[in-house]
Amino acid sequence: ALWRLEQVADAPAPADDPAHAADAMGWVERFSRYRTLWHERGFALMWRTLMRELRVAQRLVAGPDGERRLTNVNHLAELVQARAATQPGIAPTLRWLAAQRTQGGGEDAQLRLESDRNLVQIVTVHKSKGLEYAVVFCPFLNDGALREPPSSGLPDAREYHDETGDAVLHYGCDDEEAERAARYAAREQAAERARLVYVALTRAVYRCYLVAGTYLSSRSTKESRRSVLNWLVGGSGHSFDDWLTDPPDEAALSERWRALAGGPITLQALPEVERRVPLESLQDSGARMQARANRRPLRDQWRMASFSGLIAAGSKAEEAHAPVEEVRPDHDEIADALAPTPLPVPQAPSYAEDDILAFPRGAAAGECLHRMFELADFTDPDTWPDAIRGALRERPAPAVPELAARLPAMMHHLIADVVTTELVPGMALAKLNPRRRLNELEFLFAAPSLDFPVLRELLIEHGYPDVALEPGVLRGFVKGFIDMIVEHDGRFWIVDWKSNHLGDTAADYAAAPLEAAMASHAYHLQALLYTVALHRYLKTRVRDYAYDTHIGGYLYLFVRGVRPQWRDADGAAGVHMRRPAFELVALLDAAMIGGVA
Repeated sequence: ALWRLEQVADAPAPADDPAHAADAMGWVERFSRYRTLWHERGFALMWRTLMRELRVAQRLVAGPDGERRLTNVNHLAELVQARAATQPGIAPTLRWLAAQRTQGGGEDAQLRLESDRNLVQIVTVHKSKGLEYAVVFCPFLNDGALREPPSSGLPDAREYHDETGDAVLHYGCDDEEAERAARYAAREQAAERARLVYVALTRAVYRCYLVAGTYLSSRSTKESRRSVLNWLVGGSGHSFDDWLTDPPDEAALSERWRALAGGPITLQALPEVERRVPLESLQDSGARMQARANRRPLRDQWRMASFSGLIAAGSKAEEAHAPVEEVRPDHDEIADALAPTPLPVPQAPSYAEDDILAFPRGAAAGECLHRMFELADFTDPDTWPDAIRGALRERPAPAVPELAARLPAMMHHLIADVVTTELVPGMALAKLNPRRRLNELEFLFAAPSLDFPVLRELLIEHGYPDVALEPGVLRGFVKGFIDMIVEHDGRFWIVDWKSNHLGDTAADYAAAPLEAAMASHAYHLQALLYTVALHRYLKTRVRDYAYDTHIGGYLYLFVRGVRPQWRDADGAAGVHMRRPAFELVALLDAAMIGGVA
């Protein structure tokens, strides 16, 4: 657009003209220099340079509605600079500007007036010096209080100029000398006040409104009667010292002011203020007022965020969540919050005695199964009963009495099925070295400028379902817990236990239903956050780390359907496996800090 602006005054040259090609290369070099300036020294300096060199202001003002257009350009530059100051970088700033153009911006983007000529301006007398205004109001020139002269910074010293104009720094040697110095200082202060009165009264082009006369202060009018403004009008025949000591009475001053009326000066009494009517008593009318309840939590821009909090904030469940976010392991409580789950039901007739499909459902049941997998040694079945008893004791799963007695058998059968199932070719949990397993890995990484709209765009561009997130930017940290990390053949895998009940048959835990469950509960975003955390972790722990070499992917095990006999062409039922592309992981890693990969 600026290139077109520069070329408006020039006739277009033929496309095959060498001079035209050289001029085009000159423009490319010029804007390359602007980009370097922005990158190295910031947007503001680049923009000032561009405006000056391309004479943007002169060209805009010369055109139709030029002042309006120039005001808009300067306003946009201020908004971009404010954004660039909080989130440096050319690419994030351009993405933000594109989003603002689409969304329309907020209150700070409302149109400004192109000129303040028609506005009421409140300025100090000092600031108004040398300026002109069409109409001037001076409501406070009659202030009669002569304050203590400003201190020189030296103890017991007074500053003033004597009759010859010499500057004096006076230290009072006795009471008489101190009193004389005080009179000189007060007279000099009054002279400065008179100069400011002159400045104020000479700013108007057409009309000046002045509030004058006397007013009550501390039950007396003496302070207002001794004001410098009254001295200028009625001080003839009085020395200034006598004026300060015993100013004329109110009647004499009023007569002097009325004597000025005539010609360009008009005197009017101040308008009477109507008597204020008190508000009616609420008790008399029987009315009752009640404050509205806040139904939307207020979030600080800086906070500690988790996957659970991000998803809850973007859903209708936001109204039920407190603004302070508690970060803890997510054991299926999001699935329980976003979709109502049925109450625990007795064993269905088609279930075997120890079938996990009859296990209770909900967040509490998920906590119980997670704790069991955390305590169990997958390679040693002798440890499973202790792990089951520990899980039921620490995280009891609610169940009706006739079902509670069968819970240990269900959980034992579940472990046996899950650890013996081949999750990916050649890998079963029962065959893995327990020393190559890490439970509940807690991670915490900085996210000083995570733009949620940008995050959603990244997911869609790389084939992931869209996720409902809160608007705006996260400035703070992302925290979470990964259920388990395992190493197999030099590759690290993320394992996450999901106790969601998707159905009662193998088909209910096939690839398509699992993909739908992952999308409906935004588990894809959770898995990507875990992958970024593992990627950052391994970069600091593994020598010669490379994503393509050391990351296997993530395994989301919907454990009610993970059984060795339930398999199809896509692999084991209940197992959702995916390995995100390195490009996406790198982009997400960079997006946490508001940058680009």
